[in-house]
Amino acid sequence: MRAEQGDLLILADTMHAYFSGDSIPQRLLAEGGVEITSANGRQARAEKARYHFSDDELLLSGSVEVVSELETEQVERLYGETLVIDMQSGISRLGGQKPPPADLKGAKENPPPKRAIIELDAPVR
Repeated sequence: MRAEQGDLLILADTMHAYFSGDSIPQRLLAEGGVEITSANGRQARAEKARYHFSDDELLLSGSVEVVSELETEQVERLYGETLVIDMQSGISRLGGQKPPPADLKGAKENPPPKRAIIELDAPVR
């Protein structure tokens, strides 16, 4: 399934949209193979995502991975259990600690931070 919210593209195995009685969207729930891609190409993957229209906030949960391709053609990966994206500012908070997958061949294995702030729509430096 596919949905777009602002500059984000959301892909998932299943999505459920909930509306108020007057057909105003309230929230979107996505599950299974959730992938979020921002306009600048940064990606986040998780098991689940929840978007509340009133808060303009996207919450990803379960085995979260944030992937950024740097100008040096290196790939930066951050891991956690939750990612909260403020859709107004583009600033995100990655929480929880999860080790990187064992199948990363040739990648530096630095333990992920317990918390990181990531600007998904900010230019990569």
